[in-house]
Amino acid sequence: MKNKILVTWLVLSVAAGFIACVSVQYNPESDFYVVVNSDGKSVTITGYKGTGPTVNIPPVINRMPVTVIGESSFKDCTGLTSVTIPDSVLRIADWAFAGCTGLTDITIGSGLINIGDFAFAGCTSLTSVTIPGSVWRVGNYVFKDCTGLTSITIPDSVTAIGDGAFTGCRNLTSVTIGNNVTEIGELAFNYCDGLTSITIGNGVTEIGGFMFYYCTRLTDVTIGSSVTFIGDGAFTNCDSLTCVTVLATTPPALENVKIFGETPSALRIEVPAASVEAYRTAEGWSAFSGRISAIR
Repeated sequence: MKNKILVTWLVLSVAAGFIACVSVQYNPESDFYVVVNSDGKSVTITGYKGTGPTVNIPPVINRMPVTVIGESSFKDCTGLTSVTIPDSVLRIADWAFAGCTGLTDITIGSGLINIGDFAFAGCTSLTSVTIPGSVWRVGNYVFKDCTGLTSITIPDSVTAIGDGAFTGCRNLTSVTIGNNVTEIGELAFNYCDGLTSITIGNGVTEIGGFMFYYCTRLTDVTIGSSVTFIGDGAFTNCDSLTCVTVLATTPPALENVKIFGETPSALRIEVPAASVEAYRTAEGWSAFSGRISAIR
C-alpha cells in the first residue's frame, strides 16, 4: 500500500519446526506501528512514532480492532502527558507505558482484562488511576515507583494483585481493595510510606511476605475474614502501627513470628470476641498474647 511502510522480520519457531513471517505495519494516520494478531482479525500496537503530548488510541486500525497495547510500545515516551485507551483493548502488555515520566492522565476503556507486569512503572507524574471493573488481574510491579500516585481503587472484578504492584508509591495515601481479590503478592505495598490505613477485603486468603515493609506511617490495618496465612515480615518497619484488626475467627498461620519485625510499642491486635483465647494460644500469635483483645 502507498500509505503504509511495511517492515517484515522472521521469527523462528523451533517447536513447530518452521519459519513464520510476522508483518509490522506503520499507520501514518495514527502514528502507530501495529502487528496483526494470530487470529488474523485484530491488531496489537507495537510502537508509537508521534511526538504530541496527548494520545487517543483508536479502537480500529487498518479495519481491525485494537485489542492489545504491546510490550514496551510507549516505554520512555517522557513527553507523553495524556492517554486514552478504547474499550476494544483487552490487555496492556508488560512495560507498555513504563518510564513515561510526564504522564499525568490515563483513561482506560471498559474492555480491559489484564494489566501486565511493570506496565506503568516509573510514571512519576500519575496522581490517580481508575481501573475499570472488567480487569481481573493487576500484574507484578505495575505501578512501581509511581511516586505521584495518591489514590487507587481496585474494583471487585480483580482477583489477583501481583508482587510489588505498588512498591515505592511513596505518596499513596488511599487504597481500596475489592472484595473479590483473593491473592496479593509479596512486597505489594512496600515503601508506601504515605499510607496511613488499609482494609484488606474478605476475599483475600493470603498476605504475602513483606507486603507492607517500610510503610512507616501506617497506623491501622483491617485484615478480612478469609485470611488463612500471613507471610514473613508482612508489617516489618511499620513503626507507627497502633491497631491491627483481624476478622478471621480462626487464627491465620504465621510464616514467622516476626511479622511486625520489632513490634511497635503501641500496637494492639483486635480479633473476634469468641476467638480471643484461640489467638492468644495459637502458634506464633501467642508471642503477642498481651496485645490481643476483642474488637471494640
